[in-house]
Amino acid sequence: EASARGLLVLLDMHRLRAAVWPDPRGLWYEADEGRPLEHGRPRAFRLRAAWRLLAHRFCSHWNVVGADLFNEPWGATWGSGRADTDWAAAAEALGDEVLAECARWLIFIEGVGDGKGADSREVENKETNGRSEGVCELCFWGENLIGLNRTQVELSVAGRAVYSPHVYGPATDPRMYYFDSAAFPSFPANMPQVWRQHWLEPAR
Repeated sequence: EASARGLLVLLDMHRLRAAVWPDPRGLWYEADEGRPLEHGRPRAFRLRAAWRLLAHRFCSHWNVVGADLFNEPWGATWGSGRADTDWAAAAEALGDEVLAECARWLIFIEGVGDGKGADSREVENKETNGRSEGVCELCFWGENLIGLNRTQVELSVAGRAVYSPHVYGPATDPRMYYFDSAAFPSFPANMPQVWRQHWLEPAR
């Protein structure tokens, strides 16, 4: 088994239903679950129940180190204040539930997609000096952590939040302009600046 070989395990909630991928909404809850936040607690019943079960079952295993709350919530926003799309608020509440079961675990929080959410009015309401806060047209699903510039996730146990951007290469989506070696002859040396903008600087 993994522990006998000294291997560490990070649990990841990759999808809500085994047969559905990609999720057509890109959110951490299903449409039939109603509003995802109520009184500061996530109403994502299936996700909450799954994490409570996993935390209860595996917290005593020394080599299980954490929970990646949800894979690539590409349809979400970050720090928008909208209960139906605000992944930062949902991750904070969900992370606290996991920590209530297993306080030693690290809580991995992925970024969002373009950051617009399901409703384009979200973007219009967040315009600042002609630029939309937290919006990243050229971010991969799960890569966009630009919203950390204004909204951090504050968990009930200090030092447990781990921001986990998903970054891919040109074989995944060559349309990303920064992969264009004609426009950027220095590719891949231009990538650190892209990563600094998308997630490294906001996470500092």
